[in-house]
Amino acid sequence: MAENNGIVGEVTNSMKDNLVDKFSSPFWSSFIISWCLWNWKFFYITFLIDSELLFQKNNILKLDYIINSYQGFFWSIGELIIFPLISCSLIVYQLPKLTIKFYEKSLDNGNEEKLIRVTKEKAFLDEERNRVETVEEILKKEENIERMQSAKSQERRWEEEYLMFRASKYYKDFSFIKESIYNYAGRVKWRDDRDIIGQEYKISSDAMAYFDVNGIIEIKPSGENIGLTNKGRYFMKKFTGGK
Repeated sequence: MAENNGIVGEVTNSMKDNLVDKFSSPFWSSFIISWCLWNWKFFYITFLIDSELLFQKNNILKLDYIINSYQGFFWSIGELIIFPLISCSLIVYQLPKLTIKFYEKSLDNGNEEKLIRVTKEKAFLDEERNRVETVEEILKKEENIERMQSAKSQERRWEEEYLMFRASKYYKDFSFIKESIYNYAGRVKWRDDRDIIGQEYKISSDAMAYFDVNGIIEIKPSGENIGLTNKGRYFMKKFTGGK
Protein backbone atom coordinates (compact mmCIF):
# COMPACT_ATOMS: atom_id res chain seq x y z
CA MET A 1 0.00 0.00 0.00
CA ALA A 2 2.81 2.36 0.92
CA GLU A 3 4.57 1.46 -2.32
CA ASN A 4 1.43 2.28 -4.33
CA ASN A 5 1.13 5.65 -2.57
CA GLY A 6 4.78 6.34 -3.35
CA ILE A 7 4.29 5.50 -7.02
CA VAL A 8 1.15 7.67 -7.21
CA GLY A 9 3.03 10.53 -5.56
CA GLU A 10 5.90 10.22 -8.01
CA VAL A 11 3.52 10.16 -10.97
CA THR A 12 1.63 13.16 -9.59
CA ASN A 13 4.83 15.12 -9.02
CA SER A 14 6.08 14.18 -12.47
CA MET A 15 2.86 15.37 -14.09
CA LYS A 16 2.94 18.54 -12.03
CA ASP A 17 6.54 19.25 -13.03
CA ASN A 18 5.68 18.52 -16.64
CA LEU A 19 2.76 20.96 -16.56
CA VAL A 20 4.90 23.62 -14.91
CA ASP A 21 7.54 23.14 -17.62
CA LYS A 22 4.90 23.36 -20.32
CA PHE A 23 3.38 26.58 -18.96
CA SER A 24 6.78 28.14 -18.30
CA SER A 25 7.83 27.44 -21.89
CA PRO A 26 7.07 30.39 -24.21
CA PHE A 27 6.00 28.04 -26.98
CA TRP A 28 3.63 25.86 -24.95
CA SER A 29 2.13 28.74 -22.99
CA SER A 30 1.51 30.61 -26.26
CA PHE A 31 0.09 27.49 -27.89
CA ILE A 32 -2.28 26.82 -24.99
CA ILE A 33 -3.52 30.43 -25.04
CA SER A 34 -3.97 30.28 -28.82
CA TRP A 35 -5.77 26.94 -28.61
CA CYS A 36 -8.16 28.29 -25.97
CA LEU A 37 -8.94 31.33 -28.10
CA TRP A 38 -9.56 29.31 -31.25
CA ASN A 39 -11.65 26.73 -29.39
CA TRP A 40 -13.57 29.06 -27.13
CA LYS A 41 -16.85 27.26 -28.06
CA PHE A 42 -15.57 24.13 -26.37
CA PHE A 43 -15.22 25.92 -23.03
CA TYR A 44 -18.44 27.85 -23.51
CA ILE A 45 -20.47 24.70 -24.17
CA THR A 46 -18.70 22.66 -21.50
CA PHE A 47 -18.95 25.10 -18.62
CA LEU A 48 -21.80 27.51 -19.43
CA ILE A 49 -24.50 25.48 -21.19
CA ASP A 50 -26.70 23.26 -19.08
CA SER A 51 -26.82 19.65 -20.36
CA GLU A 52 -30.50 19.07 -19.55
CA LEU A 53 -31.57 22.36 -21.09
CA LEU A 54 -29.53 21.56 -24.19
CA PHE A 55 -31.10 18.10 -24.47
CA GLN A 56 -34.64 19.44 -23.97
CA LYS A 57 -34.17 22.16 -26.56
CA ASN A 58 -32.12 20.38 -29.23
CA ASN A 59 -32.57 16.72 -28.24
CA ILE A 60 -28.81 16.23 -28.22
CA LEU A 61 -26.22 15.41 -25.62
CA LYS A 62 -23.56 17.98 -24.72
CA LEU A 63 -20.73 15.75 -25.99
CA ASP A 64 -22.47 15.25 -29.33
CA TYR A 65 -23.10 18.98 -29.54
CA ILE A 66 -19.40 19.66 -28.99
CA ILE A 67 -18.42 17.11 -31.65
CA ASN A 68 -20.92 18.54 -34.12
CA SER A 69 -19.56 22.04 -33.57
CA TYR A 70 -16.36 20.96 -35.32
CA GLN A 71 -17.74 20.53 -38.84
CA GLY A 72 -15.45 19.09 -41.46
CA PHE A 73 -12.18 17.26 -41.01
CA PHE A 74 -9.86 19.95 -42.36
CA TRP A 75 -11.62 22.74 -40.50
CA SER A 76 -11.46 20.72 -37.29
CA ILE A 77 -7.76 20.03 -37.79
CA GLY A 78 -7.30 23.73 -38.44
CA GLU A 79 -9.07 24.83 -35.25
CA LEU A 80 -7.48 22.13 -33.11
CA ILE A 81 -3.88 22.26 -34.38
CA ILE A 82 -3.01 24.42 -37.39
CA PHE A 83 -4.61 27.74 -36.43
CA PRO A 84 -3.33 27.60 -32.83
CA LEU A 85 0.15 26.78 -34.17
CA ILE A 86 0.03 29.75 -36.54
CA SER A 87 -1.15 32.04 -33.75
CA CYS A 88 1.50 30.60 -31.44
CA SER A 89 4.20 31.27 -34.06
CA LEU A 90 3.00 34.83 -34.47
CA ILE A 91 3.03 35.36 -30.71
CA VAL A 92 6.46 33.76 -30.20
CA TYR A 93 8.29 35.10 -33.27
CA GLN A 94 6.46 38.13 -34.60
CA LEU A 95 5.00 39.72 -31.48
CA PRO A 96 8.45 40.44 -29.93
CA LYS A 97 9.54 42.07 -33.20
CA LEU A 98 6.36 44.12 -33.24
CA THR A 99 6.91 45.02 -29.59
CA ILE A 100 10.45 46.13 -30.39
CA LYS A 101 9.12 48.23 -33.27
CA PHE A 102 6.59 49.87 -30.99
CA TYR A 103 9.27 50.41 -28.35
CA GLU A 104 11.65 51.96 -30.89
CA LYS A 105 8.85 54.16 -32.19
CA SER A 106 8.02 55.15 -28.63
CA LEU A 107 11.68 56.08 -28.04
CA ASP A 108 11.75 58.03 -31.31
CA ASN A 109 8.60 59.89 -30.29
CA GLY A 110 10.09 60.58 -26.88
CA ASN A 111 13.33 61.85 -28.43
CA GLU A 112 11.36 63.96 -30.89
CA GLU A 113 9.33 65.45 -28.05
CA LYS A 114 12.54 66.18 -26.14
CA LEU A 115 14.05 67.77 -29.26
CA ILE A 116 10.95 69.91 -29.78
CA ARG A 117 10.94 70.91 -26.10
CA VAL A 118 14.67 71.73 -26.15
CA THR A 119 14.22 73.70 -29.40
CA LYS A 120 11.34 75.68 -27.92
CA GLU A 121 13.27 76.30 -24.70
CA LYS A 122 16.31 77.44 -26.72
CA ALA A 123 14.13 79.73 -28.82
CA PHE A 124 12.56 81.11 -25.64
CA LEU A 125 15.98 81.66 -24.05
CA ASP A 126 17.28 83.32 -27.24
CA GLU A 127 14.23 85.58 -27.28
CA GLU A 128 14.71 86.42 -23.61
CA ARG A 129 18.42 87.09 -24.17
CA ASN A 130 17.65 89.34 -27.13
CA ARG A 131 15.02 91.13 -25.08
CA VAL A 132 17.47 91.59 -22.20
CA GLU A 133 20.17 92.80 -24.60
CA THR A 134 17.69 95.22 -26.15
CA VAL A 135 16.70 96.50 -22.72
CA GLU A 136 20.38 96.83 -21.76
CA GLU A 137 21.10 98.75 -24.96
CA ILE A 138 18.16 101.06 -24.29
CA LEU A 139 19.32 101.60 -20.72
CA LYS A 140 22.88 102.28 -21.89
CA LYS A 141 21.63 104.78 -24.46
CA GLU A 142 19.47 106.46 -21.85
CA GLU A 143 22.40 106.44 -19.43
CA ASN A 144 24.69 107.97 -22.06
CA ILE A 145 22.07 110.58 -22.87
CA GLU A 146 21.66 111.39 -19.18
CA ARG A 147 25.44 111.52 -18.77
CA MET A 148 25.78 113.85 -21.74
CA GLN A 149 22.93 116.00 -20.52
CA SER A 150 24.45 116.01 -17.05
CA ALA A 151 27.85 116.93 -18.49
CA LYS A 152 26.32 119.73 -20.54
CA SER A 153 24.34 120.91 -17.55
CA GLN A 154 27.50 120.77 -15.43
CA GLU A 155 29.49 122.68 -18.03
CA ARG A 156 26.80 125.35 -18.17
CA ARG A 157 26.95 125.61 -14.40
CA TRP A 158 30.75 125.77 -14.48
CA GLU A 159 30.57 128.43 -17.17
CA GLU A 160 28.39 130.58 -14.92
CA GLU A 161 30.73 129.98 -11.98
CA TYR A 162 33.76 130.81 -14.12
CA LEU A 163 32.24 134.15 -15.07
CA MET A 164 31.78 134.92 -11.37
CA PHE A 165 35.31 133.65 -10.71
CA ARG A 166 36.73 136.08 -13.26
CA ALA A 167 35.14 138.92 -11.32
CA SER A 168 36.62 137.74 -8.01
CA LYS A 169 39.87 139.01 -6.49
CA TYR A 170 41.37 135.52 -6.66
CA TYR A 171 41.26 135.35 -10.44
CA LYS A 172 44.81 136.71 -10.72
CA ASP A 173 46.03 134.06 -8.26
CA PHE A 174 44.99 131.36 -10.71
CA SER A 175 48.23 132.01 -12.60
CA PHE A 176 50.11 130.77 -9.51
CA ILE A 177 47.99 127.62 -9.56
CA LYS A 178 48.90 127.12 -13.22
CA GLU A 179 52.60 127.70 -12.54
CA SER A 180 52.61 125.36 -9.55
CA ILE A 181 50.87 122.45 -11.24
CA TYR A 182 52.45 122.54 -14.69
CA ASN A 183 55.98 123.63 -13.79
CA TYR A 184 56.58 122.54 -10.18
CA ALA A 185 54.57 119.32 -9.73
CA GLY A 186 51.82 121.10 -7.83
CA ARG A 187 53.99 122.32 -4.97
CA VAL A 188 52.41 125.00 -2.78
CA LYS A 189 55.70 126.92 -2.58
CA TRP A 190 58.66 126.79 -4.93
CA ARG A 191 61.81 128.62 -5.93
CA ASP A 192 62.05 129.91 -9.48
CA ASP A 193 65.21 128.34 -10.88
CA ARG A 194 64.93 130.44 -14.01
CA ASP A 195 65.44 133.58 -11.95
CA ILE A 196 69.05 134.52 -11.09
CA ILE A 197 67.98 135.59 -7.65
CA GLY A 198 65.97 132.39 -7.18
CA GLN A 199 62.93 134.13 -5.82
CA GLU A 200 60.59 131.97 -3.73
CA TYR A 201 56.90 131.87 -4.51
CA LYS A 202 54.00 130.60 -2.40
CA ILE A 203 50.27 130.33 -2.94
CA SER A 204 48.57 132.33 -0.21
CA SER A 205 46.45 130.50 2.32
CA ASP A 206 43.41 132.65 1.41
CA ALA A 207 43.73 131.72 -2.26
CA MET A 208 44.25 128.05 -1.32
CA ALA A 209 41.11 128.16 0.81
CA TYR A 210 39.08 129.79 -1.97
CA PHE A 211 40.16 127.34 -4.65
CA ASP A 212 39.69 124.37 -2.34
CA VAL A 213 36.25 125.37 -1.02
CA ASN A 214 34.99 126.08 -4.54
CA GLY A 215 36.14 122.68 -5.78
CA ILE A 216 38.77 124.01 -8.18
CA ILE A 217 41.78 122.27 -6.61
CA GLU A 218 42.34 119.31 -4.34
CA ILE A 219 44.99 119.44 -1.64
CA LYS A 220 47.13 116.32 -1.36
CA PRO A 221 47.37 114.57 2.05
CA SER A 222 50.86 115.98 2.60
CA GLY A 223 49.45 119.52 2.38
CA GLU A 224 52.41 120.57 0.25
CA ASN A 225 51.02 119.68 -3.17
CA ILE A 226 47.81 120.40 -5.03
CA GLY A 227 46.01 119.12 -8.11
CA LEU A 228 43.17 120.25 -10.34
CA THR A 229 39.67 118.82 -10.10
CA ASN A 230 37.48 118.35 -13.20
CA LYS A 231 36.02 121.74 -12.51
CA GLY A 232 39.53 123.14 -12.05
CA ARG A 233 40.63 121.71 -15.40
CA TYR A 234 37.60 123.33 -17.03
CA PHE A 235 38.55 126.64 -15.42
CA MET A 236 42.16 126.19 -16.55
CA LYS A 237 41.00 125.54 -20.10
CA LYS A 238 39.03 128.78 -20.07
CA PHE A 239 41.87 130.61 -18.29
CA THR A 240 44.44 129.64 -20.90
CA GLY A 241 42.17 130.72 -23.73
CA GLY A 242 40.62 127.34 -24.59
CA LYS A 243 36.98 127.14 -25.68
